[in-house]
Amino acid sequence: MRLVITGASGFIASNIIPYLLSEDIPLLLVGRTPANLSQKYPSSQVCDYTQLEEIMNEEDKLLHLAILNNDQEGTKSDFEKVNIHLLEDLIAICRKKNVRHILYTASTHAKSAKDDYGESKYKAQQILNDLSDITVTQFILPAVYGDDSYKGKLAILNHVPTPLRPAFIKILSQIKPVIHASKVASAVVSYFKKQDRLKSKYVIIK
Repeated sequence: MRLVITGASGFIASNIIPYLLSEDIPLLLVGRTPANLSQKYPSSQVCDYTQLEEIMNEEDKLLHLAILNNDQEGTKSDFEKVNIHLLEDLIAICRKKNVRHILYTASTHAKSAKDDYGESKYKAQQILNDLSDITVTQFILPAVYGDDSYKGKLAILNHVPTPLRPAFIKILSQIKPVIHASKVASAVVSYFKKQDRLKSKYVIIK
């Protein structure tokens, strides 16, 4: 049984993969540049999206992290292509390969967001909610930061002197929810290893 991670070169994936490897979880890493992934994670199997259907099998579980985020530029069509249509393609592959569980990172503000990103994420979450033949666990996330790495609305912290960043994070957490990527990794490990918990539809990570 492997954990298949899409968007494996992205921010969240890059921050949780080392933790998952330390927990001896077999990974299949999926990205647009598998050669780069192979160089970075030589112990893990890698592939691109065109190879996924051939390699995936029914014992796998999918962690879908590939996303066009709100800190990236794109048209409405761009956001729909990545955040909606790619998800639909992956669901189709899961059905063909009899993969029965999808883990998905959902945004806390998707429903209220009125931009193209928010609308596409909300639509993706609705697609997953409507699935009856695949078990879906949606991890509800606030803003995520890594080990001295920040993106999205937290990117401003990259301009703060390194020694002061922990204090700024502590202050910021009093204003809005933020979590370290290790909490995401811990939740993924828990839901991957403990089969009885995989029926939970929503998991709020905080």
